[in-house]
Amino acid sequence: MINIAVNDLEPARRFYEETLNVEFAEERHGDGPVHLNATFGEWNTPGWFLMALWPNPDRAGMADIGFFVDDLDRAYERASAAGAGDVSGPRDVEGMPRTAEVTDPSGNHIGLYQR
Repeated sequence: MINIAVNDLEPARRFYEETLNVEFAEERHGDGPVHLNATFGEWNTPGWFLMALWPNPDRAGMADIGFFVDDLDRAYERASAAGAGDVSGPRDVEGMPRTAEVTDPSGNHIGLYQR
């Protein structure tokens, strides 16, 4: 599981849904804030993963995470169209998968890696 602090849920939702082709569901625990959850893989297997977006401007922009994508160039284009800040476009780096780096609308650093 990863919790990502964001300034505003809706731009963050759009960015991650369009970049990673995931769908978020709204959730709230008791009187806590509304947040967004997306899941990857099949429940109750080692490949299952939960990503949550939380409204927390004081902590937004501090995450540095990476995701494998099936088509790096296309994911980079989708991220750019969804409001990503450009750090480094798709490139080959010795000893690593083909990679690109962007920031989400809250300034979190996102690495994209060709699967």
